[in-house]
Amino acid sequence: MLDGFIAKLLPRTGTPLDQIKEHLGKISLREPYAHLARAFRGPQDVQDLGKWAFTQFLSDNGVFSLRAPYRQQIKQELLAVGVSLLHPEKNSTENFTSGGTESNFSAIHAAKEWAREHKPNVGKRNIVVPLTIHPSFDKGVRCLDLEIITTDQNENRRGIVANFANAINDDTIMIGASAPSTPYANIDPIPQIAAVAREASLWMHVCAYVGVCISPFREKLGTTPTPCDIPVPGVMSISADLHKFGYSEAGVNHFLATCRSAELPLRTSPSRTSSASSLNNFHLDSISRTHATATYWSSK
Repeated sequence: MLDGFIAKLLPRTGTPLDQIKEHLGKISLREPYAHLARAFRGPQDVQDLGKWAFTQFLSDNGVFSLRAPYRQQIKQELLAVGVSLLHPEKNSTENFTSGGTESNFSAIHAAKEWAREHKPNVGKRNIVVPLTIHPSFDKGVRCLDLEIITTDQNENRRGIVANFANAINDDTIMIGASAPSTPYANIDPIPQIAAVAREASLWMHVCAYVGVCISPFREKLGTTPTPCDIPVPGVMSISADLHKFGYSEAGVNHFLATCRSAELPLRTSPSRTSSASSLNNFHLDSISRTHATATYWSSK
């Protein structure tokens, strides 16, 4: 051990299979703790089906998806079903990601690039979020050289709208909120927070990595969950995990963005113009994972 890290050289000989299984069995977590380390699990038949499907394509390389039409078909079918829960609009675009962390990172990156055009004359850009926002926001701002401003919450651990309004400043480019939050499972007042973002011409992102497979079905059951998806005025993007209550294997999420530049009182530089088409093109080009390599190989 070196400062808490394991230092181990590549063995000169192979290790018998039984020893590998025994070693992994010893270091794996035991229930109930193991449950917290895995994707959310549904009934046994759902688990079995998910694992079977996952192993069928486990070794496939996604970068060559255009050379393998079945991968595109699987992706598009999953996106269509998942995104249908979010009431998408005609100008919405979606992407497949590895989880809520990548989706939230994509949203922060999208907001930063969007701000280059619509808020070009700012200093150190920042985003405003509630204290209970997903930890990937801290990771995202660190990687993208932004600052993060966290706001206090009420006694129920929900965001306070006035706190968001008071926290934003001239350098703010984005507001984020949870539906629901990780620690307390409470949904922030998304419509009211989105109204603040819209009034201030800011990107609004909803982290719904847990709630996306719950809220739509509560609605079907006749309850009235807090609106948190694309129809909410001001919401620009939303992240949604399928490996939570969608009961898929870990590493399945989708990220949805919509074009609302025409709705926002955008402040643009004289040399740049704002249009719905240009923002939508940005979504398609910058938010989605690049398929340049796959396109190259597909032309061969």
